[in-house]
Amino acid sequence: MATKPLSKSVLQEMVDTLAKHDGHQTHAAEALGISRNTFIARIQMARRANIKPTYTPPSLSAPVENFIAADL
Repeated sequence: MATKPLSKSVLQEMVDTLAKHDGHQTHAAEALGISRNTFIARIQMARRANIKPTYTPPSLSAPVENFIAADL
């Protein structure tokens, strides 16, 4: 099943939410009201589109790009 393209703003929201939740995918997905599988698919789309977070949480010990660039 093909996935429909999402706007950059939707993908940006995914990336920023992941950053806000310190890279915790399940918490980020729950905050957005979507399944973890859907969230992971969208993060992968954001990675392919080279979308970087605009939010940097103060408690993040590793660069957020590590969470986005990691093979899921």
